[in-house]
Amino acid sequence: TNLGITETHMYPGWTGTPHTFKLGNLTGGGVPFGQVIANVVDGSGVGSWNDLKDVVQMTFTDVDGGGTYGPRTLQWWLTNPYNILNTSFLDNTGRDFQVTFSMLSSAGNSAKGKTLSFTLGFVGQTP
Repeated sequence: TNLGITETHMYPGWTGTPHTFKLGNLTGGGVPFGQVIANVVDGSGVGSWNDLKDVVQMTFTDVDGGGTYGPRTLQWWLTNPYNILNTSFLDNTGRDFQVTFSMLSSAGNSAKGKTLSFTLGFVGQTP
């Protein structure tokens, strides 16, 4: 699924609006997920990865389960796949999550006006 998120006009200290998306557990057989592992799959992306990977952060929120994970830099999410699931995710259900992007206030003016596209991955795992 392509989330199709575009953030523009980022600047040091900026925090964007949360973007809500839905993930589904369609494993069948009544198998719940105990974890949903999120990570940046392709860090090379398109655009200014090297300029932004250490100054742009992502925060994930398990809207239905009540947990928040982050903020962590894009580089951190590339090298540290992490569970964003707060409570068990039952089979044959959908669940709302949010991702929020922000830029560190220490980013400096050279990070302003840069663009970036990258791939996020989500893998459900049984308890």
